[in-house]
Amino acid sequence: MPKTKYKKRPDGRYVKNITIGMKEGGTPDRRSVYGRTIQELEANLSKFEEELRKHGAPSKEKYTLAEWAQQYYYAYCNSPDNPDAGYADWRLIKNYILPWPHSSINIRKIRLLDLQQFTLAQGNTRTAQMLRALLVRMYDAAIENAVTSVNIARKLPPVNYSAPPTRTLTELEEIAILKADFTPQERAFVYSI
Repeated sequence: MPKTKYKKRPDGRYVKNITIGMKEGGTPDRRSVYGRTIQELEANLSKFEEELRKHGAPSKEKYTLAEWAQQYYYAYCNSPDNPDAGYADWRLIKNYILPWPHSSINIRKIRLLDLQQFTLAQGNTRTAQMLRALLVRMYDAAIENAVTSVNIARKLPPVNYSAPPTRTLTELEEIAILKADFTPQERAFVYSI
């Protein structure tokens, strides 16, 4: 009698264990792939092997979105040479991502719909545009570090933000500015606008 290719669990699912490497202690590092039918198991197995070829083995560490956002900031944005470089990212993480109720969910389990609702709640603002860009960069970094295998933030629709219209100063306004009694700091601010 030939040996079966897949093992059937007591709950009715089929399982295949795959060795993806060796752990530091010298023991094999194995991952399990499941399916309710043999066809589903083989489909899941081929997806897993494709992801393994593309991105390497997925990490066993489980990060929530909030934990990964903080890891991302400290690893990618917090530069000792330029401490203000990641301030905008930190502001977005602290004020928007950390308070969001879904940020306590595992980063692999957050759905595209959740992210769409999150960005749509901000409206068509510059903040929503910056949040979308930050989420894309965070998921790219998560893929590099094998925390997740898919960047669902790339599928978010672009934010239709347009800057408010500006106009040039009239002659009367320019003359009024020149005649105004400003301190040097105020004058620098007025001319920078």
